[in-house]
Amino acid sequence: MKRWLLKTVYFFVSVLFWTTHAVVIVSGDGSLTPTPPAAPIPTTFSVAVKSKVFDRATGALYVGLLAGANPINALSKINRFNGSASPAFTPIATNPLLAGQQIDYLALAGEENSDVNTTLALVTNPTGNFQSQPVVTQSSTDGKTVVLSVPLLDASGAVGTSGTITSGIAQIAANSLFIFAAVRPAPMVPNTFPFGAPNSGIALITTDQTTTFSPLQIAAVDGDTGIKAQKLDSTISQITFAGSNPPGIVVPSVANNSVTLNWNSKLQRLFIGLQLSGAGNPVSDGAKSVIVASIIEDAHGNNKLTFNPIAPDSAFAVAVPNYIVGVIGGTNQNLSAIDLRVMHTSTGASYLIVHGGNGTVGTIANGLYALPLVDVGDPTNVTQGTLANKNAFNAATGRFETPAAANGDLVTTADTFAQVGGSPLPGLQINDSLFDIVVVGDTVFATPNVLTPPTTTPDFRGGIFYSQALFDDVGKIVSWTPWTKRAIPFDAFPYALNPNKGFVFLFDVDAVNAKLWAIDFDGRTVITTAWDTGSFATKQVPPAPIAPSQNPLVLQLNDALSKGCFSVLDLDQSTPGLGMSAPGRYALFGGLTKIVFVRTSLSTAMVPPFDIVGGIPVTQSVLFTDPTIQPPVNPFEDPILGPQLFLETTLPSGCAVKVLEYSRRVAGTADNYFFAGTDDGLYVFAGPGGTGFDVGTTPPNALNGAPFSTGQWQKVAAIQGAVIDIKTSGNTLYVLTLQTSANAPITSIIYKIPFDTTIAAMFTPGNMFNIAESGVDAVDPMNILPDSDLGAATIILGMQIIATGDPTGVGLAPAAKEQLVIATNQGLFESNTDQTANNGIIDAMNQLDAQWLPVDPNDTTMYYNIMGIDTPIRHTIWPISILDLQGLRTFVRGGIKQLSGIGNPGGTMPMIGGFVPPNFHSIDPTNQFFNTFDATTNFWSDGARRFLIVFRQQDGSTIRRLLVTPYDTIEWAVSDPRADVLVEPLLTNNDLFFWVKQIGATGILMAGTESGIIALE
Repeated sequence: MKRWLLKTVYFFVSVLFWTTHAVVIVSGDGSLTPTPPAAPIPTTFSVAVKSKVFDRATGALYVGLLAGANPINALSKINRFNGSASPAFTPIATNPLLAGQQIDYLALAGEENSDVNTTLALVTNPTGNFQSQPVVTQSSTDGKTVVLSVPLLDASGAVGTSGTITSGIAQIAANSLFIFAAVRPAPMVPNTFPFGAPNSGIALITTDQTTTFSPLQIAAVDGDTGIKAQKLDSTISQITFAGSNPPGIVVPSVANNSVTLNWNSKLQRLFIGLQLSGAGNPVSDGAKSVIVASIIEDAHGNNKLTFNPIAPDSAFAVAVPNYIVGVIGGTNQNLSAIDLRVMHTSTGASYLIVHGGNGTVGTIANGLYALPLVDVGDPTNVTQGTLANKNAFNAATGRFETPAAANGDLVTTADTFAQVGGSPLPGLQINDSLFDIVVVGDTVFATPNVLTPPTTTPDFRGGIFYSQALFDDVGKIVSWTPWTKRAIPFDAFPYALNPNKGFVFLFDVDAVNAKLWAIDFDGRTVITTAWDTGSFATKQVPPAPIAPSQNPLVLQLNDALSKGCFSVLDLDQSTPGLGMSAPGRYALFGGLTKIVFVRTSLSTAMVPPFDIVGGIPVTQSVLFTDPTIQPPVNPFEDPILGPQLFLETTLPSGCAVKVLEYSRRVAGTADNYFFAGTDDGLYVFAGPGGTGFDVGTTPPNALNGAPFSTGQWQKVAAIQGAVIDIKTSGNTLYVLTLQTSANAPITSIIYKIPFDTTIAAMFTPGNMFNIAESGVDAVDPMNILPDSDLGAATIILGMQIIATGDPTGVGLAPAAKEQLVIATNQGLFESNTDQTANNGIIDAMNQLDAQWLPVDPNDTTMYYNIMGIDTPIRHTIWPISILDLQGLRTFVRGGIKQLSGIGNPGGTMPMIGGFVPPNFHSIDPTNQFFNTFDATTNFWSDGARRFLIVFRQQDGSTIRRLLVTPYDTIEWAVSDPRADVLVEPLLTNNDLFFWVKQIGATGILMAGTESGIIALE
């Protein structure tokens, strides 16, 4: 009995939660069956991973190990994991030139977007000390054919003479033709000549894609026949300003050279990031931390490497310390481009993702920004890849094509659209940093590297978080979703007992099967996410062949929702009102007559605000397993903790719950409710007497406390018919109904319902406004307002909110005004309600006020639904169409559009749908297989992984399958979406899928089925 009580106190007082993982530990030369206490943690490798690269075209992950590994494991490979067998690395360092080497740097060097002639570029280190070899290595992807270059030469030497052998290589990048190596200067004396010292440079090495290979350094400097690197030290003009004294190139430590390289094939540019310190003159001295390099041909047809500044001097104002990659004058002349990535959005624009900014690594390492890049589609244009004028976007081409040239053209840290995630990652202070960054599609994934002391035990700052770009009406990024969602569970490495529990060193995202690879903080354990239906092992003591499937959350949900889960509502930390004023974060799951509440995480703040303090998001505690407590305790079976975490509620009548919503009201008024839509009507979860609750006076926390313990579901008699959709951003409530009668077989009505403190007051006829009705053309008898015409639309099937307030406003100001976009059988319609004297559709009193207009008058396609993104300020939506291509009324094909909108500056006018990406199904317009999809009933995307629920004719009319397909099908080598349907046994055992969603900070991606929940985590 005492042991039970101790376990209960441990979970409750420490706010430590359940194991939420079904990840699989990948096998290598380590031990998955360790013997405690000497080796209590299962490990993939006997030594830590030093480097990794992921081949998106083939799905192969390559890792290079530190010195001391089993020789043939020094370079290891694993192919895309599709759940058919236990994943295992294949050791490929079988060639004597690789065996036993430490792999310091690793890059792909081969035919891009193809598994034909793909090779690896790497830098080896035989002793594992600071000094890597002065050569680059080219290897086949099976490790059998390996060739070393001759020792690389630095940038020294007069014109026509060659450089001197480098003292080491600080970083590499590669493409199908070249390897780029950041070389330190001679002499070869360890630790004394770091990268950035005089005569450092970027060596240019040609690659040979034949079966023999022959990496060969060539003369990189235009007009110089000498074999040497292109000079990159403090004397070059590309990192300074005219008339400025040379900046210093900072070397934080001998083991951390201040250079990062990123090759981008679309722009045909090599981006070089540096850490610099200006010379100090407050007027004339300065620096630029990013160089844009490209390959050119000289007069004799020889390939050369040339450098261009990231932006001209004229674009920088004096003493403005927030341009992120440059500064002139002022007192802060430090710059840190710690890491660089490039994003090519689904709308066509290109952005440089910069980790760092204006300051030293110790003051800005938590910064992550998106800077628009010039893309004129011409690699020979010198402005290609440089910083673009942020105010000059070519809406016709969907690209930034005008380079920044004057003050006001450049992005600053104050620009909302540049702030990835809107802020640093949760809990990251100014000197905390990031281990790894991965950009896929419209999304940035990042994993923290914390240096500041933790404020909780364990440190909940760990994990992989993501932020998704949101767009304006012409396709530019206007803002980002907050860092509120993890991509893998905090407890992904279940046996980790050290203070680094939850932290990830390196990772990657597979947009073809939606899974993630992750390497733990110690670098020795590699996991992959996997599909799971939930289980809980009563004994979780090593040894074990793999991590046991430990997911009592999903198990508990499946026990409660065995008759199906038809809807979901995720209320994460960014939820308006709830996030700031209450510590609890929740998810609701709709079943047959049943709605389950789950507390998914808990703010670690003790007093309001519970979401953001000092501009930095508060960390969220989540459940995890402490393997020192044996046997493990399922928290849902704990008599104290279980009722705080999980609440089953029942509707008064027996219908499937098809849609869920929450009021999202800020503190100050008791008008918060939960809503459920069924074929039988609308239900509201309210307190005694049908009262709402105020998140400021009754902040939701444990599910066995108010307002949950005092609430119950009540049917709203005033809402007639089936409820198809419910939406709110916190301003007002919109309810879409479908009604039938003898005189009107189908009537769709959207009610706008302002919030009130009781159900009776809120749903009184005088507070319910019909703002849209199918088949109705609202005409102004005074001929002042245009018609608000829905006469041709016989049914409305879905709706989404678009924020149209002032996009330059602070906080939630852009969401203070809004419009609706609705899906009908005759195309998409948008409200165009007045925003000069009013706040858009929020203030509409009838359909004439709403001013419905077709988004595209030429599009009369039937739209089945509209999907959106979990974010407090909503700009981007995805309408789903149903197509009858053969004219046989079979409607077996479908499509997805991406539509975005904002308000004009000042918020006096909505601007919606000015640009719709023409190739949203696939970046490749020539691939006819992507012209349409199988009929699609649901779509969800985190901006990188795109899930469709599809009906395929060959499956039968009662079966819906999951399909995952990336946007950039060329990069991922996907040629036919029919091959993208997930066929893992666990998924094909379920015939009906209803929804897919990433659930808050749990790190679990869930899908609702006819028998409950399936989870990817």
